[in-house]
Amino acid sequence: MCCCVQRCVHTPSPSTGRVQLANFLAGGIKKTQSMDPTSWIVRDAVISSRGAKSCAVEYAKHDKGTDGKIHLTIGNREKPTTTPFGATTFDGQEAAQRTIEFNLSDDEVEQFQGVTTWLTDYLAEHTVRIFKRDMTAQQIEDSLRSPVTQKGSFQPHLRCKIRPASVRTWDANNKPVALPNDLRGYKLVARLTIDRLWIMSRECGLVLQVTDLMVLPSEETVCPFA
Repeated sequence: MCCCVQRCVHTPSPSTGRVQLANFLAGGIKKTQSMDPTSWIVRDAVISSRGAKSCAVEYAKHDKGTDGKIHLTIGNREKPTTTPFGATTFDGQEAAQRTIEFNLSDDEVEQFQGVTTWLTDYLAEHTVRIFKRDMTAQQIEDSLRSPVTQKGSFQPHLRCKIRPASVRTWDANNKPVALPNDLRGYKLVARLTIDRLWIMSRECGLVLQVTDLMVLPSEETVCPFA
């Protein structure tokens, strides 16, 4: 697949997430790690200068000097993921923040279903602290928007956010490379951070931010006239 690049190679800062990044690069060889949301916590809601309400989601306990951010990996070198639509915007215009969906394996779907179950139960237990009102478990379940989407019998997707200008991109040898303009057709390993829980009047959900992508060699299209 021939593809231009949209920016220069972004070399990560040596002081930025060394341990987590090393784990991601090494984890590209291993299976996707299991998720244990029982060790997570949803912090009190804060309101941004623009009026957006959200809560930090992080580890309840973490080592000194770390930020407590929750990092997840989708795909691995043996069984990488793909993106059916690439990085898109709502109206097709250029934007710093874009949406990207990754195909999920059956195991990954089960893991995120576990996250949704945990989050529903957690929010129902802490409804007054987080939402400032009483809500039943059924009301929480009805308002919670899962990042996992599925249409018909098609493979489930995980909806995430990506900033092309800042996402770190790696090749199969763990070397920094430029981000392709179009990620469709590439085999990928994605490192995500649970950025926050967004809250609107009747809906809420997790924001998953892509921080790193391992871009593996794409499958070459064979010309039918060759």
